Amino acid sequence: MLGNEILNEIYEVLKQIDHKQIDELIHTIMKDTKTRIFVTGCGRTGYIMRSFAMRLNHLGLTTYFVGDTVTAEAGQGDILIIGSGSGETDSLICYSKKAKELGMKCILFSTRKSNTLAEMADITVVLQSGSKYELLNREDSIQPMGALFEQSLMILLDSIVLEIMRAYQISNETMFSRHANLE
Repeated sequence: MLGNEILNEIYEVLKQIDHKQIDELIHTIMKDTKTRIFVTGCGRTGYIMRSFAMRLNHLGLTTYFVGDTVTAEAGQGDILIIGSGSGETDSLICYSKKAKELGMKCILFSTRKSNTLAEMADITVVLQSGSKYELLNREDSIQPMGALFEQSLMILLDSIVLEIMRAYQISNETMFSRHANLE
């Protein structure tokens, strides 16, 4: 069944992640719960990053998705978290440059350690899954374009949320109490 092949691909990506980077990322996010967090990504990765921003809000952290009309001003000490398989998306490079000018910490989730965004990032978490561009002429994944990166990223981000919940003893009930209720 193809579903099992997809799960195996995701497992292979996740088992290669440097957990020291994840610990550093969690420490950076939780060091000061008054720090504002700005999250961004484009395309399908953007949707996954938007989901992560929602969960960070459920954790009680002040989080915005860059570009939304209600996004606050960013400044010194705030955090920008970017998801970009290639690390070469022009709009995300502009955000990262501006964030560095403002004195923000930059965290990147990408498919490789060597790209334009990684050069600017304080922390780069690599998901060795290939970007949509790298997979055009490779057979490392049965999935189209950047699907393996996107799926692995979603699971990794959800596991980061779970680690924060456990470390800071945040219950499901507390998370749910922060969930949108105008539905």
